[in-house]
Amino acid sequence: MVLHMRCSAPFLLLACLLGLTGCSTVRTTVDTVKTWIGLEPPRAALRHLTLVTDHDANDSSAVRIDIVAVHDRPAALALPESSGAWFEQRQALKGSLADAIAVRSFEIPTGRLLKDVHLPRDVARAWSVRAYVDLRGPGEHKAIDISSPCRVTLHVQNTLVAKITEP
Repeated sequence: MVLHMRCSAPFLLLACLLGLTGCSTVRTTVDTVKTWIGLEPPRAALRHLTLVTDHDANDSSAVRIDIVAVHDRPAALALPESSGAWFEQRQALKGSLADAIAVRSFEIPTGRLLKDVHLPRDVARAWSVRAYVDLRGPGEHKAIDISSPCRVTLHVQNTLVAKITEP
């Protein structure tokens, strides 16, 4: 019985401290521990996103960008790999995956800088975050994984998108 008390005392102390700090801290701590022991995949680190469009981006037309927070594995597998397929199926996917994804859509004129854009809901609990950028021109544009690091800038140039990571 003494051995049992010694082992459970640190856990009891931790539970009491977490109880004093609030529910969100408890949930975050539980999620972190689950990730550490392999019960859940790591969460997306993205917290700050900047969007930049060059003056000649997208043949000097506004650029559509969708930021998609993915909350579970089946949704991640259901999402298309290309931006073209995403924008063709966007409404159907948003309807069928409503609880498993969160989407924030932008239409950005050329020559603009948007700092700290609003991210999709529950991005802190997302497994991954993807950017779909609708660019004119030849070739298929792939979805861009922007799950990490914490700060990311997407720089939309004439016919391509550069992901710039910040420390």
